[in-house]
Parts: sequence; structure tokens; C-alpha cells
Amino acid sequence: MARRSLLFGLQRRPFLARLHSTGDDFFQAAKETFDTLYEEGETTPKMMSMGLHCRMAGVPGRANGLDRFIAYAKSHVHVWFAGRSDIAKWWLERQHA
Repeated sequence: MARRSLLFGLQRRPFLARLHSTGDDFFQAAKETFDTLYEEGETTPKMMSMGLHCRMAGVPGRANGLDRFIAYAKSHVHVWFAGRSDIAKWWLERQHA
């Protein structure tokens, strides 16, 4: 349950303001979420969604944590960074009407 709350909490302002005041805090929370989902994804596909607001993630002290997280996640195999339209296109191409 704590992991589920963490994933949800990455997108919630009160949680972010309270626990992610530094780039290190943001990186650690994102990394732990990613690591859990990546491990679980060995048997069942997973998706990690991060809503980023420029006034929270765009602050220089937090932006470096985001940069480090992106580099960390990209260093793993079978990881795809996609926007909404990319996901929708992928899904539509694979549906059998």
C-alpha cells in the first residue's frame, strides 16, 4: 500500500512540497517507485506516470533530480518514455477491431 501511495503521491502537490524539497528527495522517490514497478514488470507489464508541474519539477534544485532520474531509468532495458499521443498510437495499432 505504501508503494501505491508513493506513485500517487508523486503527482500530488502537498506530498511533493513536503517530501521533495531537494533534487535528491525527488530522485530517490522516483527511483524507488521505478525500481518497484520495473521488478514487478518482469511478469506483468507496468506503467509509471509522472505528472510534472513547472513550479515544482522545474525548480532548479528539483530539476537536477528529474534529470538524474531520467538518466537512471533510461539505463534499463525495455523502458519506453512516451507522451499521451505515443501511448494512444501504440494502443490503437495493436487493437483487433
